[in-house]
Amino acid sequence: MLINETTLAETQNPQVPSLKRPAAQKSIFVSHKGCYHNLRASEILWISSEGNYAHIYTKDKHYFNRISLTNLLKILPANMFRKVHKCFLVRVDAIDHIDRSNNELFIAGNKIPIGRSYKSTLLGELNLIG
Repeated sequence: MLINETTLAETQNPQVPSLKRPAAQKSIFVSHKGCYHNLRASEILWISSEGNYAHIYTKDKHYFNRISLTNLLKILPANMFRKVHKCFLVRVDAIDHIDRSNNELFIAGNKIPIGRSYKSTLLGELNLIG
């Protein structure tokens, strides 16, 4: 994950003063096979985490980078992504359907759990009918 120097310094040491805080990014650069790839936020379907590592899923590819979900939430557009579980972020408009009884949602045929503490917030933010 490529992050500008100011953001990286703040991430590693929050007491480092910043000249300006970056706005949410419409794209991020992710490291993949020795290159940095420009990945638009609108291409990201969901992100899962394993500690300080994130699996970033798009329609066609999967990227694995060293960055936490907390730091990703800081740099991705807040109006596009929601934390639905302690280990999952989803792009809200990519959700195909939600199974309320099993606390799961589906994106491109992939099952993603919804944490009990995130369910009411998620459902409250969606335009639900019925």
